[in-house]
Amino acid sequence: MENQSTSDQKLPAQEWRRRLEQAGLGELAGALADGLKPLSPLAAQLLWFAQPGFALFGQADAVGALANALSGDDDPSPDHV
Repeated sequence: MENQSTSDQKLPAQEWRRRLEQAGLGELAGALADGLKPLSPLAAQLLWFAQPGFALFGQADAVGALANALSGDDDPSPDHV
């Protein structure tokens, strides 16, 4: 069961990667991700904070998946501490 939730969580991250590559921004996004990696926990927290606002546009799951990818957590909830 745990394996399924991990694979479901990775699917939106792969979707983000696919969208960036289709837009021709794959390499740029990769370079930015490597350079800004020390700030990824802060960015993840900001996305968790903004996630309810994105729910108004139907993008809460995508933003949550991006926050999970940035934080590197396996638990999809922000209050797993």
